[in-house]
Amino acid sequence: MDILTAVTHWAQRRPDTPAVRDDDGELTWRELERAALREAAVLAGRGVAPGDRVGVVMANSRAFCVGVLATLAAGGVVVPLNHRLHPREMSDQLVDAGARLLLHDEAYASAAADAAVGPGAQLHRVTADGDAAGAEGGAEEGSLRVVRELDDVAAILYSSGTTGRPRGAAVTHRSIFAMAHDRIVNDAWGRHTVTYVPYPLAFSAGLLASWFATTVAGGLLVTDAAFDPGRALRRFEEDRITVFMAVPAVWQAIAVHPDIERTDVSSLDTVSAGGAMVTPELMATLRARGIRLSQGYGLTESSGVATALAPADVERKEGSVGRPMMLTESRIVAPDGSDCAVGEPGELWLRGPAVMAGYWKDGAPDPDSLVDGWLRTGDVATKDDEGYLAIVDRLKDMIITGGINVVPAEVERALEALPGVRECAVVGAPHERWGETPHAFVVADDPALTPVTISAALRERLAGFKIPTRIDVRTEPLPRSANGKVLRRRLRDEVSAPAPGPSVPSAASAVADVTALVERYFAAVNARDWEALRATLHPDVRIRQGDLLHADGVERVTRLYQAIVAQWDEHEDRPTRILVDGDRAAVEITFTGRRPDGTPVTFPAMDVITVRDGRVLHVSTWYDTEVVVPLVTGRVPDAVSS
Repeated sequence: MDILTAVTHWAQRRPDTPAVRDDDGELTWRELERAALREAAVLAGRGVAPGDRVGVVMANSRAFCVGVLATLAAGGVVVPLNHRLHPREMSDQLVDAGARLLLHDEAYASAAADAAVGPGAQLHRVTADGDAAGAEGGAEEGSLRVVRELDDVAAILYSSGTTGRPRGAAVTHRSIFAMAHDRIVNDAWGRHTVTYVPYPLAFSAGLLASWFATTVAGGLLVTDAAFDPGRALRRFEEDRITVFMAVPAVWQAIAVHPDIERTDVSSLDTVSAGGAMVTPELMATLRARGIRLSQGYGLTESSGVATALAPADVERKEGSVGRPMMLTESRIVAPDGSDCAVGEPGELWLRGPAVMAGYWKDGAPDPDSLVDGWLRTGDVATKDDEGYLAIVDRLKDMIITGGINVVPAEVERALEALPGVRECAVVGAPHERWGETPHAFVVADDPALTPVTISAALRERLAGFKIPTRIDVRTEPLPRSANGKVLRRRLRDEVSAPAPGPSVPSAASAVADVTALVERYFAAVNARDWEALRATLHPDVRIRQGDLLHADGVERVTRLYQAIVAQWDEHEDRPTRILVDGDRAAVEITFTGRRPDGTPVTFPAMDVITVRDGRVLHVSTWYDTEVVVPLVTGRVPDAVSS
């Protein structure tokens, strides 16, 4: 028995009932099964055998569902890729998984071609009817069904990588069934269930906890390629959505959208948030509009879900993520391995059939990833006398300053209580005396909120050792991953240079800060990591090179660099010397590149970069126009060709 058995079950009992719907149409249970089995025969014809890993990089759609189910029907293991990743990152995951084939759609054909290198170099396009382009002979006319065992791996899902290199969680068919069982029992899912997923189905929350759980229940999946709050509200009303799970930032966008006042949300039943704690204010705002949002907790390694808080308990257990699902056990564990007392913080451990078989390593799940079957989540939690859990923070996010523990979430809650604070994050910054101290990033709407005023306000709420020694106030949003989580690793990178003692930064520290920013700026361009580039840019950024090129604003500057590097198969602006004077840096650069025709090019350049609020505000770039203009027009002077 495997997860595809659920599709067959409903195809026999509800053949003409819709199973999957996207913006272009829907597939009934019978149509979904037939398309998957037809596509499975095509995949087998391409060499996919039981146990083979198959990558999938596709937009949310009926075709995505067909491709995933076809892989399982052929006996394969699904490796869903986040389509927002850089192709090199996708390629790393395909190589790590040992993927044999990469499925794609028209929208991500180019990204798939860039990602498919090495052993997983074969590409295959999937369509919603399972009649894939490139099928040979009469394969598309037949069908294939290979039944796998419950303990066989069904999917390898890679973590978002917010804290380091992503690892692939190996999830079995048994794990998926166990997770679906708990969702159905906990939330009374059934044939009436209509689940909406506008975030990537490649995530565990989308693939496992939403779609596969809905499939086992016999409900309908409604999916969109991207999230838009107005679109989501229309879906709620028109499709009579009953289930919607999202990160707090998504719920915030829905809560403030003007259409919420005139949208019928009465069908919503299971509405929850995960990935971060929801503020009481957001809970109250949604409740006033008829949406009883609750908090849940899960992670990729637990098949996307582990605990849930019943709507009836939201006010009584404010700040809790609820209790474990029926088939899931939990422990709060102290550093010495003993169980913590009630209310005492410790690491949350989980065990049960929904937990992964282990991280993928050397072609199989690694059992050493678990401790006697227990999953160490890396999250700090507490448990009250009724068994309700509250997530305190990430274990690795804990700040130890002068030997005293500071929980970033506690400082963040104090910051969020200040009027005008839109979002915030606190990370540990190196400190010469205390080892590390809290560093706060605050996104504020109120110009009166300065580091001085914020620090003064916090001193009325927190102990002195918890007050951030440095507070970075900005207007642009904090960097987030594709699933909405704040990229704390990127914020830590920003404060990686050791900070001086309290108050005014030293001149050496200021120089180090500007130098580090300049290095991140060029590293992002060279890596073509546009999210990282945006994180270095001030909202009022300007770039100029006389009349040859110019751009204003984060998006225009980003697009300019995208256009520049697109002209080169290889491109590197390498800073050879950085001279800092106050808030300006003069950067000597050596450009090296290779044009699409194979011609290598090298020439010197210089940038003068002005910094404000820890971001790049202005770039005046200089290079020899007698060299560069011909390059832009396509003529390469001999003097710069190596």
